[in-house]
Amino acid sequence: MYDTENPDIFKIKENSYLVSAEVNAPQEIWERFALKGLAPKEDSQQRLVFETDGNNWNRFYIPDTYGNKWNNINALDVLTYEEVKTMWEVVQKVVPAEEKQAETTPIPYSKGDTVYLENGTPFFD
Repeated sequence: MYDTENPDIFKIKENSYLVSAEVNAPQEIWERFALKGLAPKEDSQQRLVFETDGNNWNRFYIPDTYGNKWNNINALDVLTYEEVKTMWEVVQKVVPAEEKQAETTPIPYSKGDTVYLENGTPFFD
């Protein structure tokens, strides 16, 4: 149902992302979402998108022709228990893992040491 191969990943800040994934929803999903208030409007595109931050922001939206996401609903308000479990599996798959800071190698010299350049000349600070 979720297109996890081509998610749209937007980095907000370090270790914080907003990820969108297209949803290939069957008619039953469209009908159930419509009963809960998420139905296509006059200017809507004919597609359903899932958006998550990997934490508390998990919404489905139907974008309009201008790209706005106003027509949306909280995923937890429309999904069954089994669908919520699947949603969390998708979240784990599409949201990047925490970035690790590059390990720094300590400089093997102390203040006052003479360091030699590649050409053999001493470098003084």
